[in-house]
Amino acid sequence: MSTATSRPEYADLLARALPSVIHSDKENERYLAIREELDQKGELSPAEQRLAELLTLLIEDFEGQGVRPQTRQANRDIERTHGSEQPKAERPG
Repeated sequence: MSTATSRPEYADLLARALPSVIHSDKENERYLAIREELDQKGELSPAEQRLAELLTLLIEDFEGQGVRPQTRQANRDIERTHGSEQPKAERPG
């Protein structure tokens, strides 16, 4: 954390926002609302900028996933149980 960021202020912001990996649309909407509040505020303190940066990363990661984590886990479980049934490409000989 840069020296320009106030640790107590950032800690307080983190305690209120409780950012973590997003697993649902509801969580994503909550973080979007917090991020929008920060955007509307105008000039942000260094601590607020850090929080906005973190929320942006979390939101982009969640929204960038074409397949939700639950679906990916279900796919892994199926592959583990049944093995991969995709045909293997033949190598040119």
